[in-house]
This record gives sequence, structure tokens and C-alpha cells, in this order.
Amino acid sequence: VILIPMLEDNRTQAEWIQAVHTIAGQLESGERVYFRRSQMAGREVPPASIRTTLKNGVSYVFKSTRLEAHRVHHGGVAQVISNDGGFVYQDVAISGKYEDAASWPNAPGGYRTLSDWTADANASTKVSILWRPSYNLFTRTETNNHLKYTKVGTLDQRMDSDTNPAFNAFEKEVLKAFLK
Repeated sequence: VILIPMLEDNRTQAEWIQAVHTIAGQLESGERVYFRRSQMAGREVPPASIRTTLKNGVSYVFKSTRLEAHRVHHGGVAQVISNDGGFVYQDVAISGKYEDAASWPNAPGGYRTLSDWTADANASTKVSILWRPSYNLFTRTETNNHLKYTKVGTLDQRMDSDTNPAFNAFEKEVLKAFLK
């Protein structure tokens, strides 16, 4: 299990470590649990081990922490890259449906095609994570086979359901294209 205290970018290393202690204090065991720090620049590597106290009072040392940067070309030392914040879109039509830069008008970190992201990620030795709007609780609508993603105010306003999940056949094909 990889836990990621979501104290991204503007938080200090000390704040991140405090979050690790808070989370660990709620765990019964630290076995197979790892922590990842997430940053835009990917420069502040978390400590290789963190000694903390679990819920049952046992002192435990978490090892194998990792650093994630939010872009392929981050200029830092991160071992993991993601497009968190930026929209990676599938411009190749899947079953007639397609996306483009206008599909997510409020993407804070920019736009890239899936093929560009994948090519750069494959050229890297780093672990690559693909984030997509449907993973992040956006509502997808379709007009003339063009997909658009809209932020919802609260979860109860979402349009997806168990029978029409956000991670649908289109997302499965996007994931397959990323994994090729």
C-alpha cells in the first residue's frame, strides 16, 4: 500500500513528515506500507526511513519512501513522475469519441497528448503515473463525440453511477494505450 499525504507543493518537508506521523498513528501495522511525497519540482527527497509510533504504541520504521514530481521534465531527483494537475488527453478517437485541449477548460497545469506523455515517460527511467479527470471526480459529457470534463461542486452532483462509471470503456482504452 502506498500512502500519499496530500500536502503537495507548498508544504515543507517537516509538515509532510508530521502528516506521516499522524497517518501512522492510526495504523495497526506498517507492513507493506510505503509513503510518497508529491511535489511540483521534485527536489526535496523525503528521508529514506521514518521512525514513528503506530496506533498500538509500537515504534515502527517506515522505509522506501519515494518522491513524485508533477511533470516528466521536472529537473529534480524524483523517482516517480505524474501529470497531476495537467490534462493528458487522448486525441486518437476511441469508438468515435475523442478529447482535445478544450476538453478540460480549467486544467491548472497545462495539456499534453497521451502519445506525447507516454513517449516522454518511456524515455525516462522513472515510474510514471497517469492521472485522468475521471479518476479525480470530474463529470464527463459528450457533444458530437467530443468529450468534456466539468468540475462538480459536491460529490452528490456527479452524473456517473455504478451503471455509468467515470472509469468506463473509454478510460479502459486510454489506460491500455498508456500501458503499450
